Amino acid sequence: MWGATWKTSATLIGVTVNSLTASGGTLTGPPLAPLILAGMMGAGAPTHIAPAFAIGTDQVWQRWAQSVKVPGLPWYPAFAAMPSPFAPPMPNVPTPLSALAGARITADSVRASILASFGKFAEPGKTEAVIDFAAWLAATFEMMLGSTMVVNVLGSGPVPTFAPPYVPVGPVVGGVANGIPPTFIGGGAAPRPR
Repeated sequence: MWGATWKTSATLIGVTVNSLTASGGTLTGPPLAPLILAGMMGAGAPTHIAPAFAIGTDQVWQRWAQSVKVPGLPWYPAFAAMPSPFAPPMPNVPTPLSALAGARITADSVRASILASFGKFAEPGKTEAVIDFAAWLAATFEMMLGSTMVVNVLGSGPVPTFAPPYVPVGPVVGGVANGIPPTFIGGGAAPRPR
């Protein structure tokens, strides 16, 4: 549930556009810790356990989000030859989230982050629950990468070589693209651990 809430608010901003190519950018979205904590507390999780899961998961998720960049994808084919001095806002070519560059979320990184969040309050016997959750999150993350599409990233920019009648079209140079949520659509989740 918290993943779906995150996806409806998250987007890409500051993507650089040159001709048809998009690169760079920053993935922004709400922190997961409050969403996870609310969900766990609503499900009856103990108050001394839920914060460690929420904080540990959020830390891994934020590291992934900060690593995500658009790796020079051909998102704006029309921008290669625009018949105007400025390209109006245009959505990107829909692309799987897996095509963006970024780190991966692994079961080991989730497990280590959650256990570190427990600190000296880690309880014997809770490691099994952390391992199960970490495996579930890593599997769900991989499913999300392959089944979520990146859409609604609106690119625009100047066409400095446009000079009719001699040069009636030109490429966008130094343009920018920013997403409008929902930018990430689709995706699913693995069955949750018990």
